This record gives sequence, C-alpha cells and structure tokens, in this order.
Amino acid sequence: MSSTVLPFASPWLSLNVCLCVSPAEFMPILGTNLNPEFISVCNNATWAIGEICMQMGVEMQPYVSLVLNQLVEIINRPNTPKTLLENTAITIGRLGYVCPQEVSPMLQQFIRPW
Repeated sequence: MSSTVLPFASPWLSLNVCLCVSPAEFMPILGTNLNPEFISVCNNATWAIGEICMQMGVEMQPYVSLVLNQLVEIINRPNTPKTLLENTAITIGRLGYVCPQEVSPMLQQFIRPW
C-alpha cells in the first residue's frame, strides 16, 4: 500500500508538517461523507477531496470513481446550499484538471449552457 505525503499548514503553529497517509485509507471515508443531508460534513468532505486531488495530481486517478458520481449528484440536487454547490463545482473542476480522462465522460451530466 503506497502512501502520499500531503503538506499540512497549521493555523496554530508556525511550521509546516507533512502527513504520511494512504489514499486507499481515507478516500473511501471522504466518499462516504458526501451525503448532502449532512451539509457541513458533506461540504468539508467535498473541500478536502478538492485539496487532496491538487496535491496528489494524477495519482488521484484510482480514486476519482469513488467520489465523482456523488459530486455530480450533489451539484444536480435541487435546493443545495450555495456554499456546497461552490465547493462541489470547484472540486469537480479540480478532479477534471488532474484526471481529465476520468471526468470528461461525465460532463454531460453536470455541465450547463451559460
């Protein structure tokens, strides 16, 4: 099992630390927390996925399928709070940036004409 080093800047400490974690351990947990019935938890999980994918880059590819369908459901859900919609859109965009081959087939399910 490989691990990824993610930089972590603490607002309470004046130093940066690196967390060594395995994406195989935490991505399923984040995916489970993509439940819009619990807005704060879902928003935090969505934000974390977006941040993590920017750190992991193409190494995020095996995990896109764990979260993308749920993110698309959230962005298409009626009456979703604006902050959750914003974080969801940003995270889908970030996933598309680092793993375009995995995200592009889903475009028709969430893209809208301007």
